[in-house]
Amino acid sequence: MLSIVLPLYNGEKYIEETISYILESDYNDIELLVIDDGSTDRSPEIVRNIAGYDKRVVIYTKENGGVVSARNYGASKAQGKYLCFADQDDIVKPFMYSSIISRMEAFGSEIGMCSTGRLIDGTESGFDILDDMDCSGDEIREKVLFPMLFNGFNVDIPHSGGNHYPNIWSMVFTRSFWLENKLEFRAYVNFEDDMLVKIEALSKVSRVSCISEIGYLWRVNMGSETYAGRFVENIGEKQDREYLDIENSCNAFNPDNSFFEQLKQAIYCRQYLFAIRNLNGSGRKLTRKEIKNYYDCNIYSRDFEEAIRGRKRVKKDRIKLRMILPALAKRHTMFSRNLEKALDRFLILTLRSPRLTAIERGMKKG
Repeated sequence: MLSIVLPLYNGEKYIEETISYILESDYNDIELLVIDDGSTDRSPEIVRNIAGYDKRVVIYTKENGGVVSARNYGASKAQGKYLCFADQDDIVKPFMYSSIISRMEAFGSEIGMCSTGRLIDGTESGFDILDDMDCSGDEIREKVLFPMLFNGFNVDIPHSGGNHYPNIWSMVFTRSFWLENKLEFRAYVNFEDDMLVKIEALSKVSRVSCISEIGYLWRVNMGSETYAGRFVENIGEKQDREYLDIENSCNAFNPDNSFFEQLKQAIYCRQYLFAIRNLNGSGRKLTRKEIKNYYDCNIYSRDFEEAIRGRKRVKKDRIKLRMILPALAKRHTMFSRNLEKALDRFLILTLRSPRLTAIERGMKKG
């Protein structure tokens, strides 16, 4: 049996459609664990109605605690041989679970993955495209983990050279692997819960199977918190904790000092940009002095001279990184802030145009 954990919070707009796609899966032996995280709209009622005629759907209600607590709660209730996660407004294609699990069983893998796409205003586009492959040991790091850790950077570490992204929805785990390694979601800043558990899992796993078909569509909601933004207090301190979590996971495969040097550069450079975006998304009217203090506390004080050297490793297609990091290296505080703001506005526009997806990917993931 496959246990699918689906956190729910005020998702009445798409939850019925999302569940219907899951229930139409070619893999019939499923339990769909919907975790109502304190919704205040009609979405729990919609789920209960579905559960009334399809016993594969079970709904649990808990106090609002966010997606991290909802996912962990759902995982603790799972009973299946396999475990996976989905989001309340996305689309699972019928073949996804059956194709992944078939490949996992053939190779004896603890983790299976598929390619993912995006759905923007009804238009589908590729997002994270994998090769059909089975891998073990160092191959997992080189072909799956490192392309995610060093996404957008040229590094002196053997890896496939591609780029992968930190989404959890495309993954299926054996529940025994999840339990044996005591995996759980956590977040220090915001929205990095997928990344942290994925890094930990891929650092510890022995065998991984991937399929190239796009089995999961992420519905991009321009009004969501992901794009609207929510100001994070003391973000620099929280990003330090996030990095230490990543480093701790990577210790599982005993990398050398050069690996950690390049890892810190890549992670911190991306974090610096996120910190600037965090400031710009605050909606606050700040004086120059307040902006400078923010940079000093959350960027310039965080191993800046060492980490900013990572700007020289940025790939040519990473527009945002290539434009902002050099200005940041010269401590052009106001210019880097305004540049990020302008590029972010352009990013939103590109998301509405399939022709500009490649440009957007370079900016967004930078």
